[in-house]
Amino acid sequence: MKFVIYSDCCEFCGMNKGIIKILLVEDDELVRLGIQFKLEQLDIFDFRLFTSENGKEAIDFLSSNNVDVILLDLYMDVCDGFSTLMMLNNLKITTPVIIVSSTESIIEIKQTIKLGARAFVHKSQDINSLGEAILSVLEGSEFYSIMTQKTLEAFNQKRNKYQKHKIQFSEKELLILSYLLDGYTSKEIAIYLYLSPRTVEGLRSKIMRKTETKSILELAKYVTSNNLKLIGKV
Repeated sequence: MKFVIYSDCCEFCGMNKGIIKILLVEDDELVRLGIQFKLEQLDIFDFRLFTSENGKEAIDFLSSNNVDVILLDLYMDVCDGFSTLMMLNNLKITTPVIIVSSTESIIEIKQTIKLGARAFVHKSQDINSLGEAILSVLEGSEFYSIMTQKTLEAFNQKRNKYQKHKIQFSEKELLILSYLLDGYTSKEIAIYLYLSPRTVEGLRSKIMRKTETKSILELAKYVTSNNLKLIGKV
């Protein structure tokens, strides 16, 4: 197994005196070279860059080597970034991890946070974001690039929309809601509950008005965001 080592390449003026050892886990050679170039252009700290092409190689390297920070891609063959984070946790390796990825998926971003990543930098962000992320995690802080912050803020705004009202539901409404979220039509629900389709439609419209939702998907998000306990189907 071969790890490329780049010698220190810029004048240090950061918080720690010495060389910052960085492990870059990325399977695309052009991206690795691009990140190396970005680090060289920063001119704010000395660094030594070690690289590996997937999470398995990274874990093998870390079993006998120490680094100060890990730059981790999410999408890699053999062992992706999510699996790598889980292995780091299992092995109790506490080296701070910065995710460097092109994903804009809020689910994936929040999953990396849950798995212990200390920072998230979008690959398209400027070089200063990467430098700030490295210095932040070395100080024990977290860091999210501007694009990532916007994604998180948009998610929080949507979540707050569904949490702004605590609504009371009748048992019949909760029962109807349970069927709706399982994909049953109003006609099917009417058959199961011995109600008229018009009654079910009326209850469905009432639920939508209460929750200020316009679709089953929005209704499902409301239920999840508010931890609403539904009544089991009969």
